[in-house]
Amino acid sequence: MGTFDDIRLTWHGIDHVIPANKVMGAIARIEDIITLTEIYEASQKRSVKFSRVASAYGAVLRYAGAKVTDEEVYLGMFEGQSAITAVQEALTGLMSMMIPPQAKVVQKEAPQGNVSKAGTRSSNRPSRSRSAAGA
Repeated sequence: MGTFDDIRLTWHGIDHVIPANKVMGAIARIEDIITLTEIYEASQKRSVKFSRVASAYGAVLRYAGAKVTDEEVYLGMFEGQSAITAVQEALTGLMSMMIPPQAKVVQKEAPQGNVSKAGTRSSNRPSRSRSAAGA
């Protein structure tokens, strides 16, 4: 098994495949425009430059063989759904192309009982005991 899986992209109903052994080239095209760290930070801060996302997708689509311009991708981000939803999906798609399958976090079944899921905060605020307050 290789490091990456094939990437399948669809543009205007036409499927394009980037074979697993060419994925590093696709990642390089994306990172020429926006890095994985910038994608992650933009998705966390909700501060996204739509043009950079469209350009990154355009670059990877062209690498896959699609005849598409960045402008067409940018316009496509506004078709059929809200722009915010489209950009969030695009960011997720770019990240999923760039992260090897072995490195992706697998969601586990939620723990039973009163234990919070890892990475989530309880709605209860931590409190001090009464004896600690007088000490």
